[in-house]
Parts: sequence; structure tokens; C-alpha cells
Amino acid sequence: PTSSISVIELPSGTQSVQNNFGEINTNLPDLRVSKSLEPATLVTGTTATYSIVVRNAGKAGTQGEYEVRDRLPQGVTLVEAPAGEGWTCTGTAGETGFACRSAAVLAAGQTSPAVIRAPVRVSTDAVAGTVNNAVLVSGGGEPGARQPTDEERSALEEGGDVGILPVCEADVIHNACRLPSELVKAWPDVVVSKAADSAVFTVG
Repeated sequence: PTSSISVIELPSGTQSVQNNFGEINTNLPDLRVSKSLEPATLVTGTTATYSIVVRNAGKAGTQGEYEVRDRLPQGVTLVEAPAGEGWTCTGTAGETGFACRSAAVLAAGQTSPAVIRAPVRVSTDAVAGTVNNAVLVSGGGEPGARQPTDEERSALEEGGDVGILPVCEADVIHNACRLPSELVKAWPDVVVSKAADSAVFTVG
């Protein structure tokens, strides 16, 4: 297991001895992620945009590349590849997930000004109800103990349990989270007409 204090990994059955925990380096990056949806309700047959923001909650700037991974709700697909200044994103129209990478340095405590925007389309036959969009961030020099767990990573895989993830917060406090949203059916277009010489209205 990995010590949450020291980030020292020990094989099962062994002990850590003669360690001066007062000298452990805690000046390390720690990436967090959150997201929002506009409009807040998904409607079948329409489009919407997810926005993703990354924050460095650690005590040192990021080092090297970090990655955001995202899994869209069932019935929701990309309109086009996501984009954000300084981000390189995969994912094309019709896909249900994507990843974005950046090496832009985030200072300790800094929230990235470069927001990832992912335009999506809701299928006309999507099932109404509460749906969840899952997202995680990792890399940038943060130690393993501060990265998403194996369970959190598996939640973003096809068939994974997104429900194990905490709900995304506006203050960006999780390294993996889900954004619950309501998905509703669009009202059908209704045309009402009446012939000039008739008292009967026709709906169609």
C-alpha cells in the first residue's frame, strides 16, 4: 500500500523504518478537475456544451504533460472535437468519449484559464432521466497517491460504474468526478390549422 503521508510504497508485509517524516517533500502538484453544462438540461435532438476546468491544488507547479479524460452519458455524442487554448484533444463527431492533454505550467493553487469546451448532441431516442458525465485528470508531476485511483479510472471505461465518483464541485476539489444532469424528451412540433369554411381544427 501507499502511505498517504509519505507517498512511500511498501510491499505487503514489510515495514518502513528509520524514516524522518519531517523531511518528506510535500511541495508537489495535485491536479483537480470539474465541469459544467450549458444549458443545464439536456434535451433530445438538441446540442449543448460541456466545459471542463483544471486546478492545481498542490504546493508546487506542474511538471510536464497532464491529461483530462471524459466519458459522455449514454445517448450523448460529440458534435466535433473538444478544444481549449493550449490543449490537444482527441475525439471526433459521434464519439462518446475524449481525452485532452496540455503541458502548460499551472502554479501552486492556480486554476487554468484555458477551459476545455466539448460541444455535444443528444440523440432523439436517448432515454429520459438523470444522466452522468464522468471526468478525471492526472499527470503533471503529481505523485501516484494524488492521482485518480484504479476504481476511478475504471469508471470511465465502457461499462464502468460512474456512480462511484463524487459529484463535481464548482470549487474544483476532485481529481475525478461526475456531473449529473437531467435529460428530457423534446416536445414534438404541433401545427394547428382550421379551414375557412369549417368549424373543425386539425392537429398535425
